[in-house]
Amino acid sequence: MADDKQRARPTLKEKYTTAELREYASWRKDQELAALRRVLEHDRRSGNVTEAHKDYRNPLGIEIRTELVIQLSWGGDGDGYKLLFDRSGDVLSGLYFWEDWFVYEEVPLSRAELDSVCAAYGTDGMLEV
Repeated sequence: MADDKQRARPTLKEKYTTAELREYASWRKDQELAALRRVLEHDRRSGNVTEAHKDYRNPLGIEIRTELVIQLSWGGDGDGYKLLFDRSGDVLSGLYFWEDWFVYEEVPLSRAELDSVCAAYGTDGMLEV
């Protein structure tokens, strides 16, 4: 069951660790999903979508994005690129990833690096819009 005790955001402190951020994000996810399950259970009991459901956390936006993964190697020591495109096929962001047994790291690409990767692998023609 989700921990209902309120927690302070780690970012309110002057210094915080990645582990604190991850723990807080995990706690927030658990809180959100517990609330969502309560709304869905209420809908199930009433037999339809209720006003509580319609009013529950209306999203600020819903976006469709496409992730293109360029896998350069795999196995015990793999790497590649992940590129994120918007619905019209424009590249939004990208990262280089490296993986080994039981570890995984991502490094964001600068705009110039992203442009180089897109040019090198000819991503313009890869996505159907």
